[in-house]
Amino acid sequence: MRFIQATFHELVPLGQQVRRKLASISALRSAWHLAHALRNELRWRPITQSTYAKCFAGRTDPWGYEVTPFTLEKFQASIELLDIARNGVRFERAWEIGCAEGVFTARLAQICERLSAVDFIPVALERARVRCQEFNNISFSKWDLRSDPVPGTFDLIVITDVLGSLEAVFRIPERACLQPGICRQSGVGTER
Repeated sequence: MRFIQATFHELVPLGQQVRRKLASISALRSAWHLAHALRNELRWRPITQSTYAKCFAGRTDPWGYEVTPFTLEKFQASIELLDIARNGVRFERAWEIGCAEGVFTARLAQICERLSAVDFIPVALERARVRCQEFNNISFSKWDLRSDPVPGTFDLIVITDVLGSLEAVFRIPERACLQPGICRQSGVGTER
């Protein structure tokens, strides 16, 4: 038993050296961070619609979208990316999946002709309507990523912080995003 323990203790530093070496390879480091983020997000997968509804009922802005510096920077970076992609032309028909209380929706409305913002929590949708009442180009509707059909085709599809339903995201048919278009998911973006 002593031999096994000694060998194990000798292997720990070797394992740390291997991890450091692998971390120095940028592609592997990025893949590790993506896998780590996905693992953390997928831990939320068992949360039900009623649990999310309780989060929104308990207080406004339960995820801190209005005040968290990281989120505000992420939203700004997303708009800047979309500005580059749209090349001065407004997106004709956009679809925002998981609009929550409409913090990002208000920014999207400024670069879209028509924006369909959806969420599966009614109280969040109502707050989004109130937040975005100055925009006449937004329609809000209750929509569940896991069960409802895609309501048409779009030249922009935005999915923000919906990684907990990642398997459902991949069920959105490719034809829902018109060419040329952009599909963007927070943390994972694909330009087409």
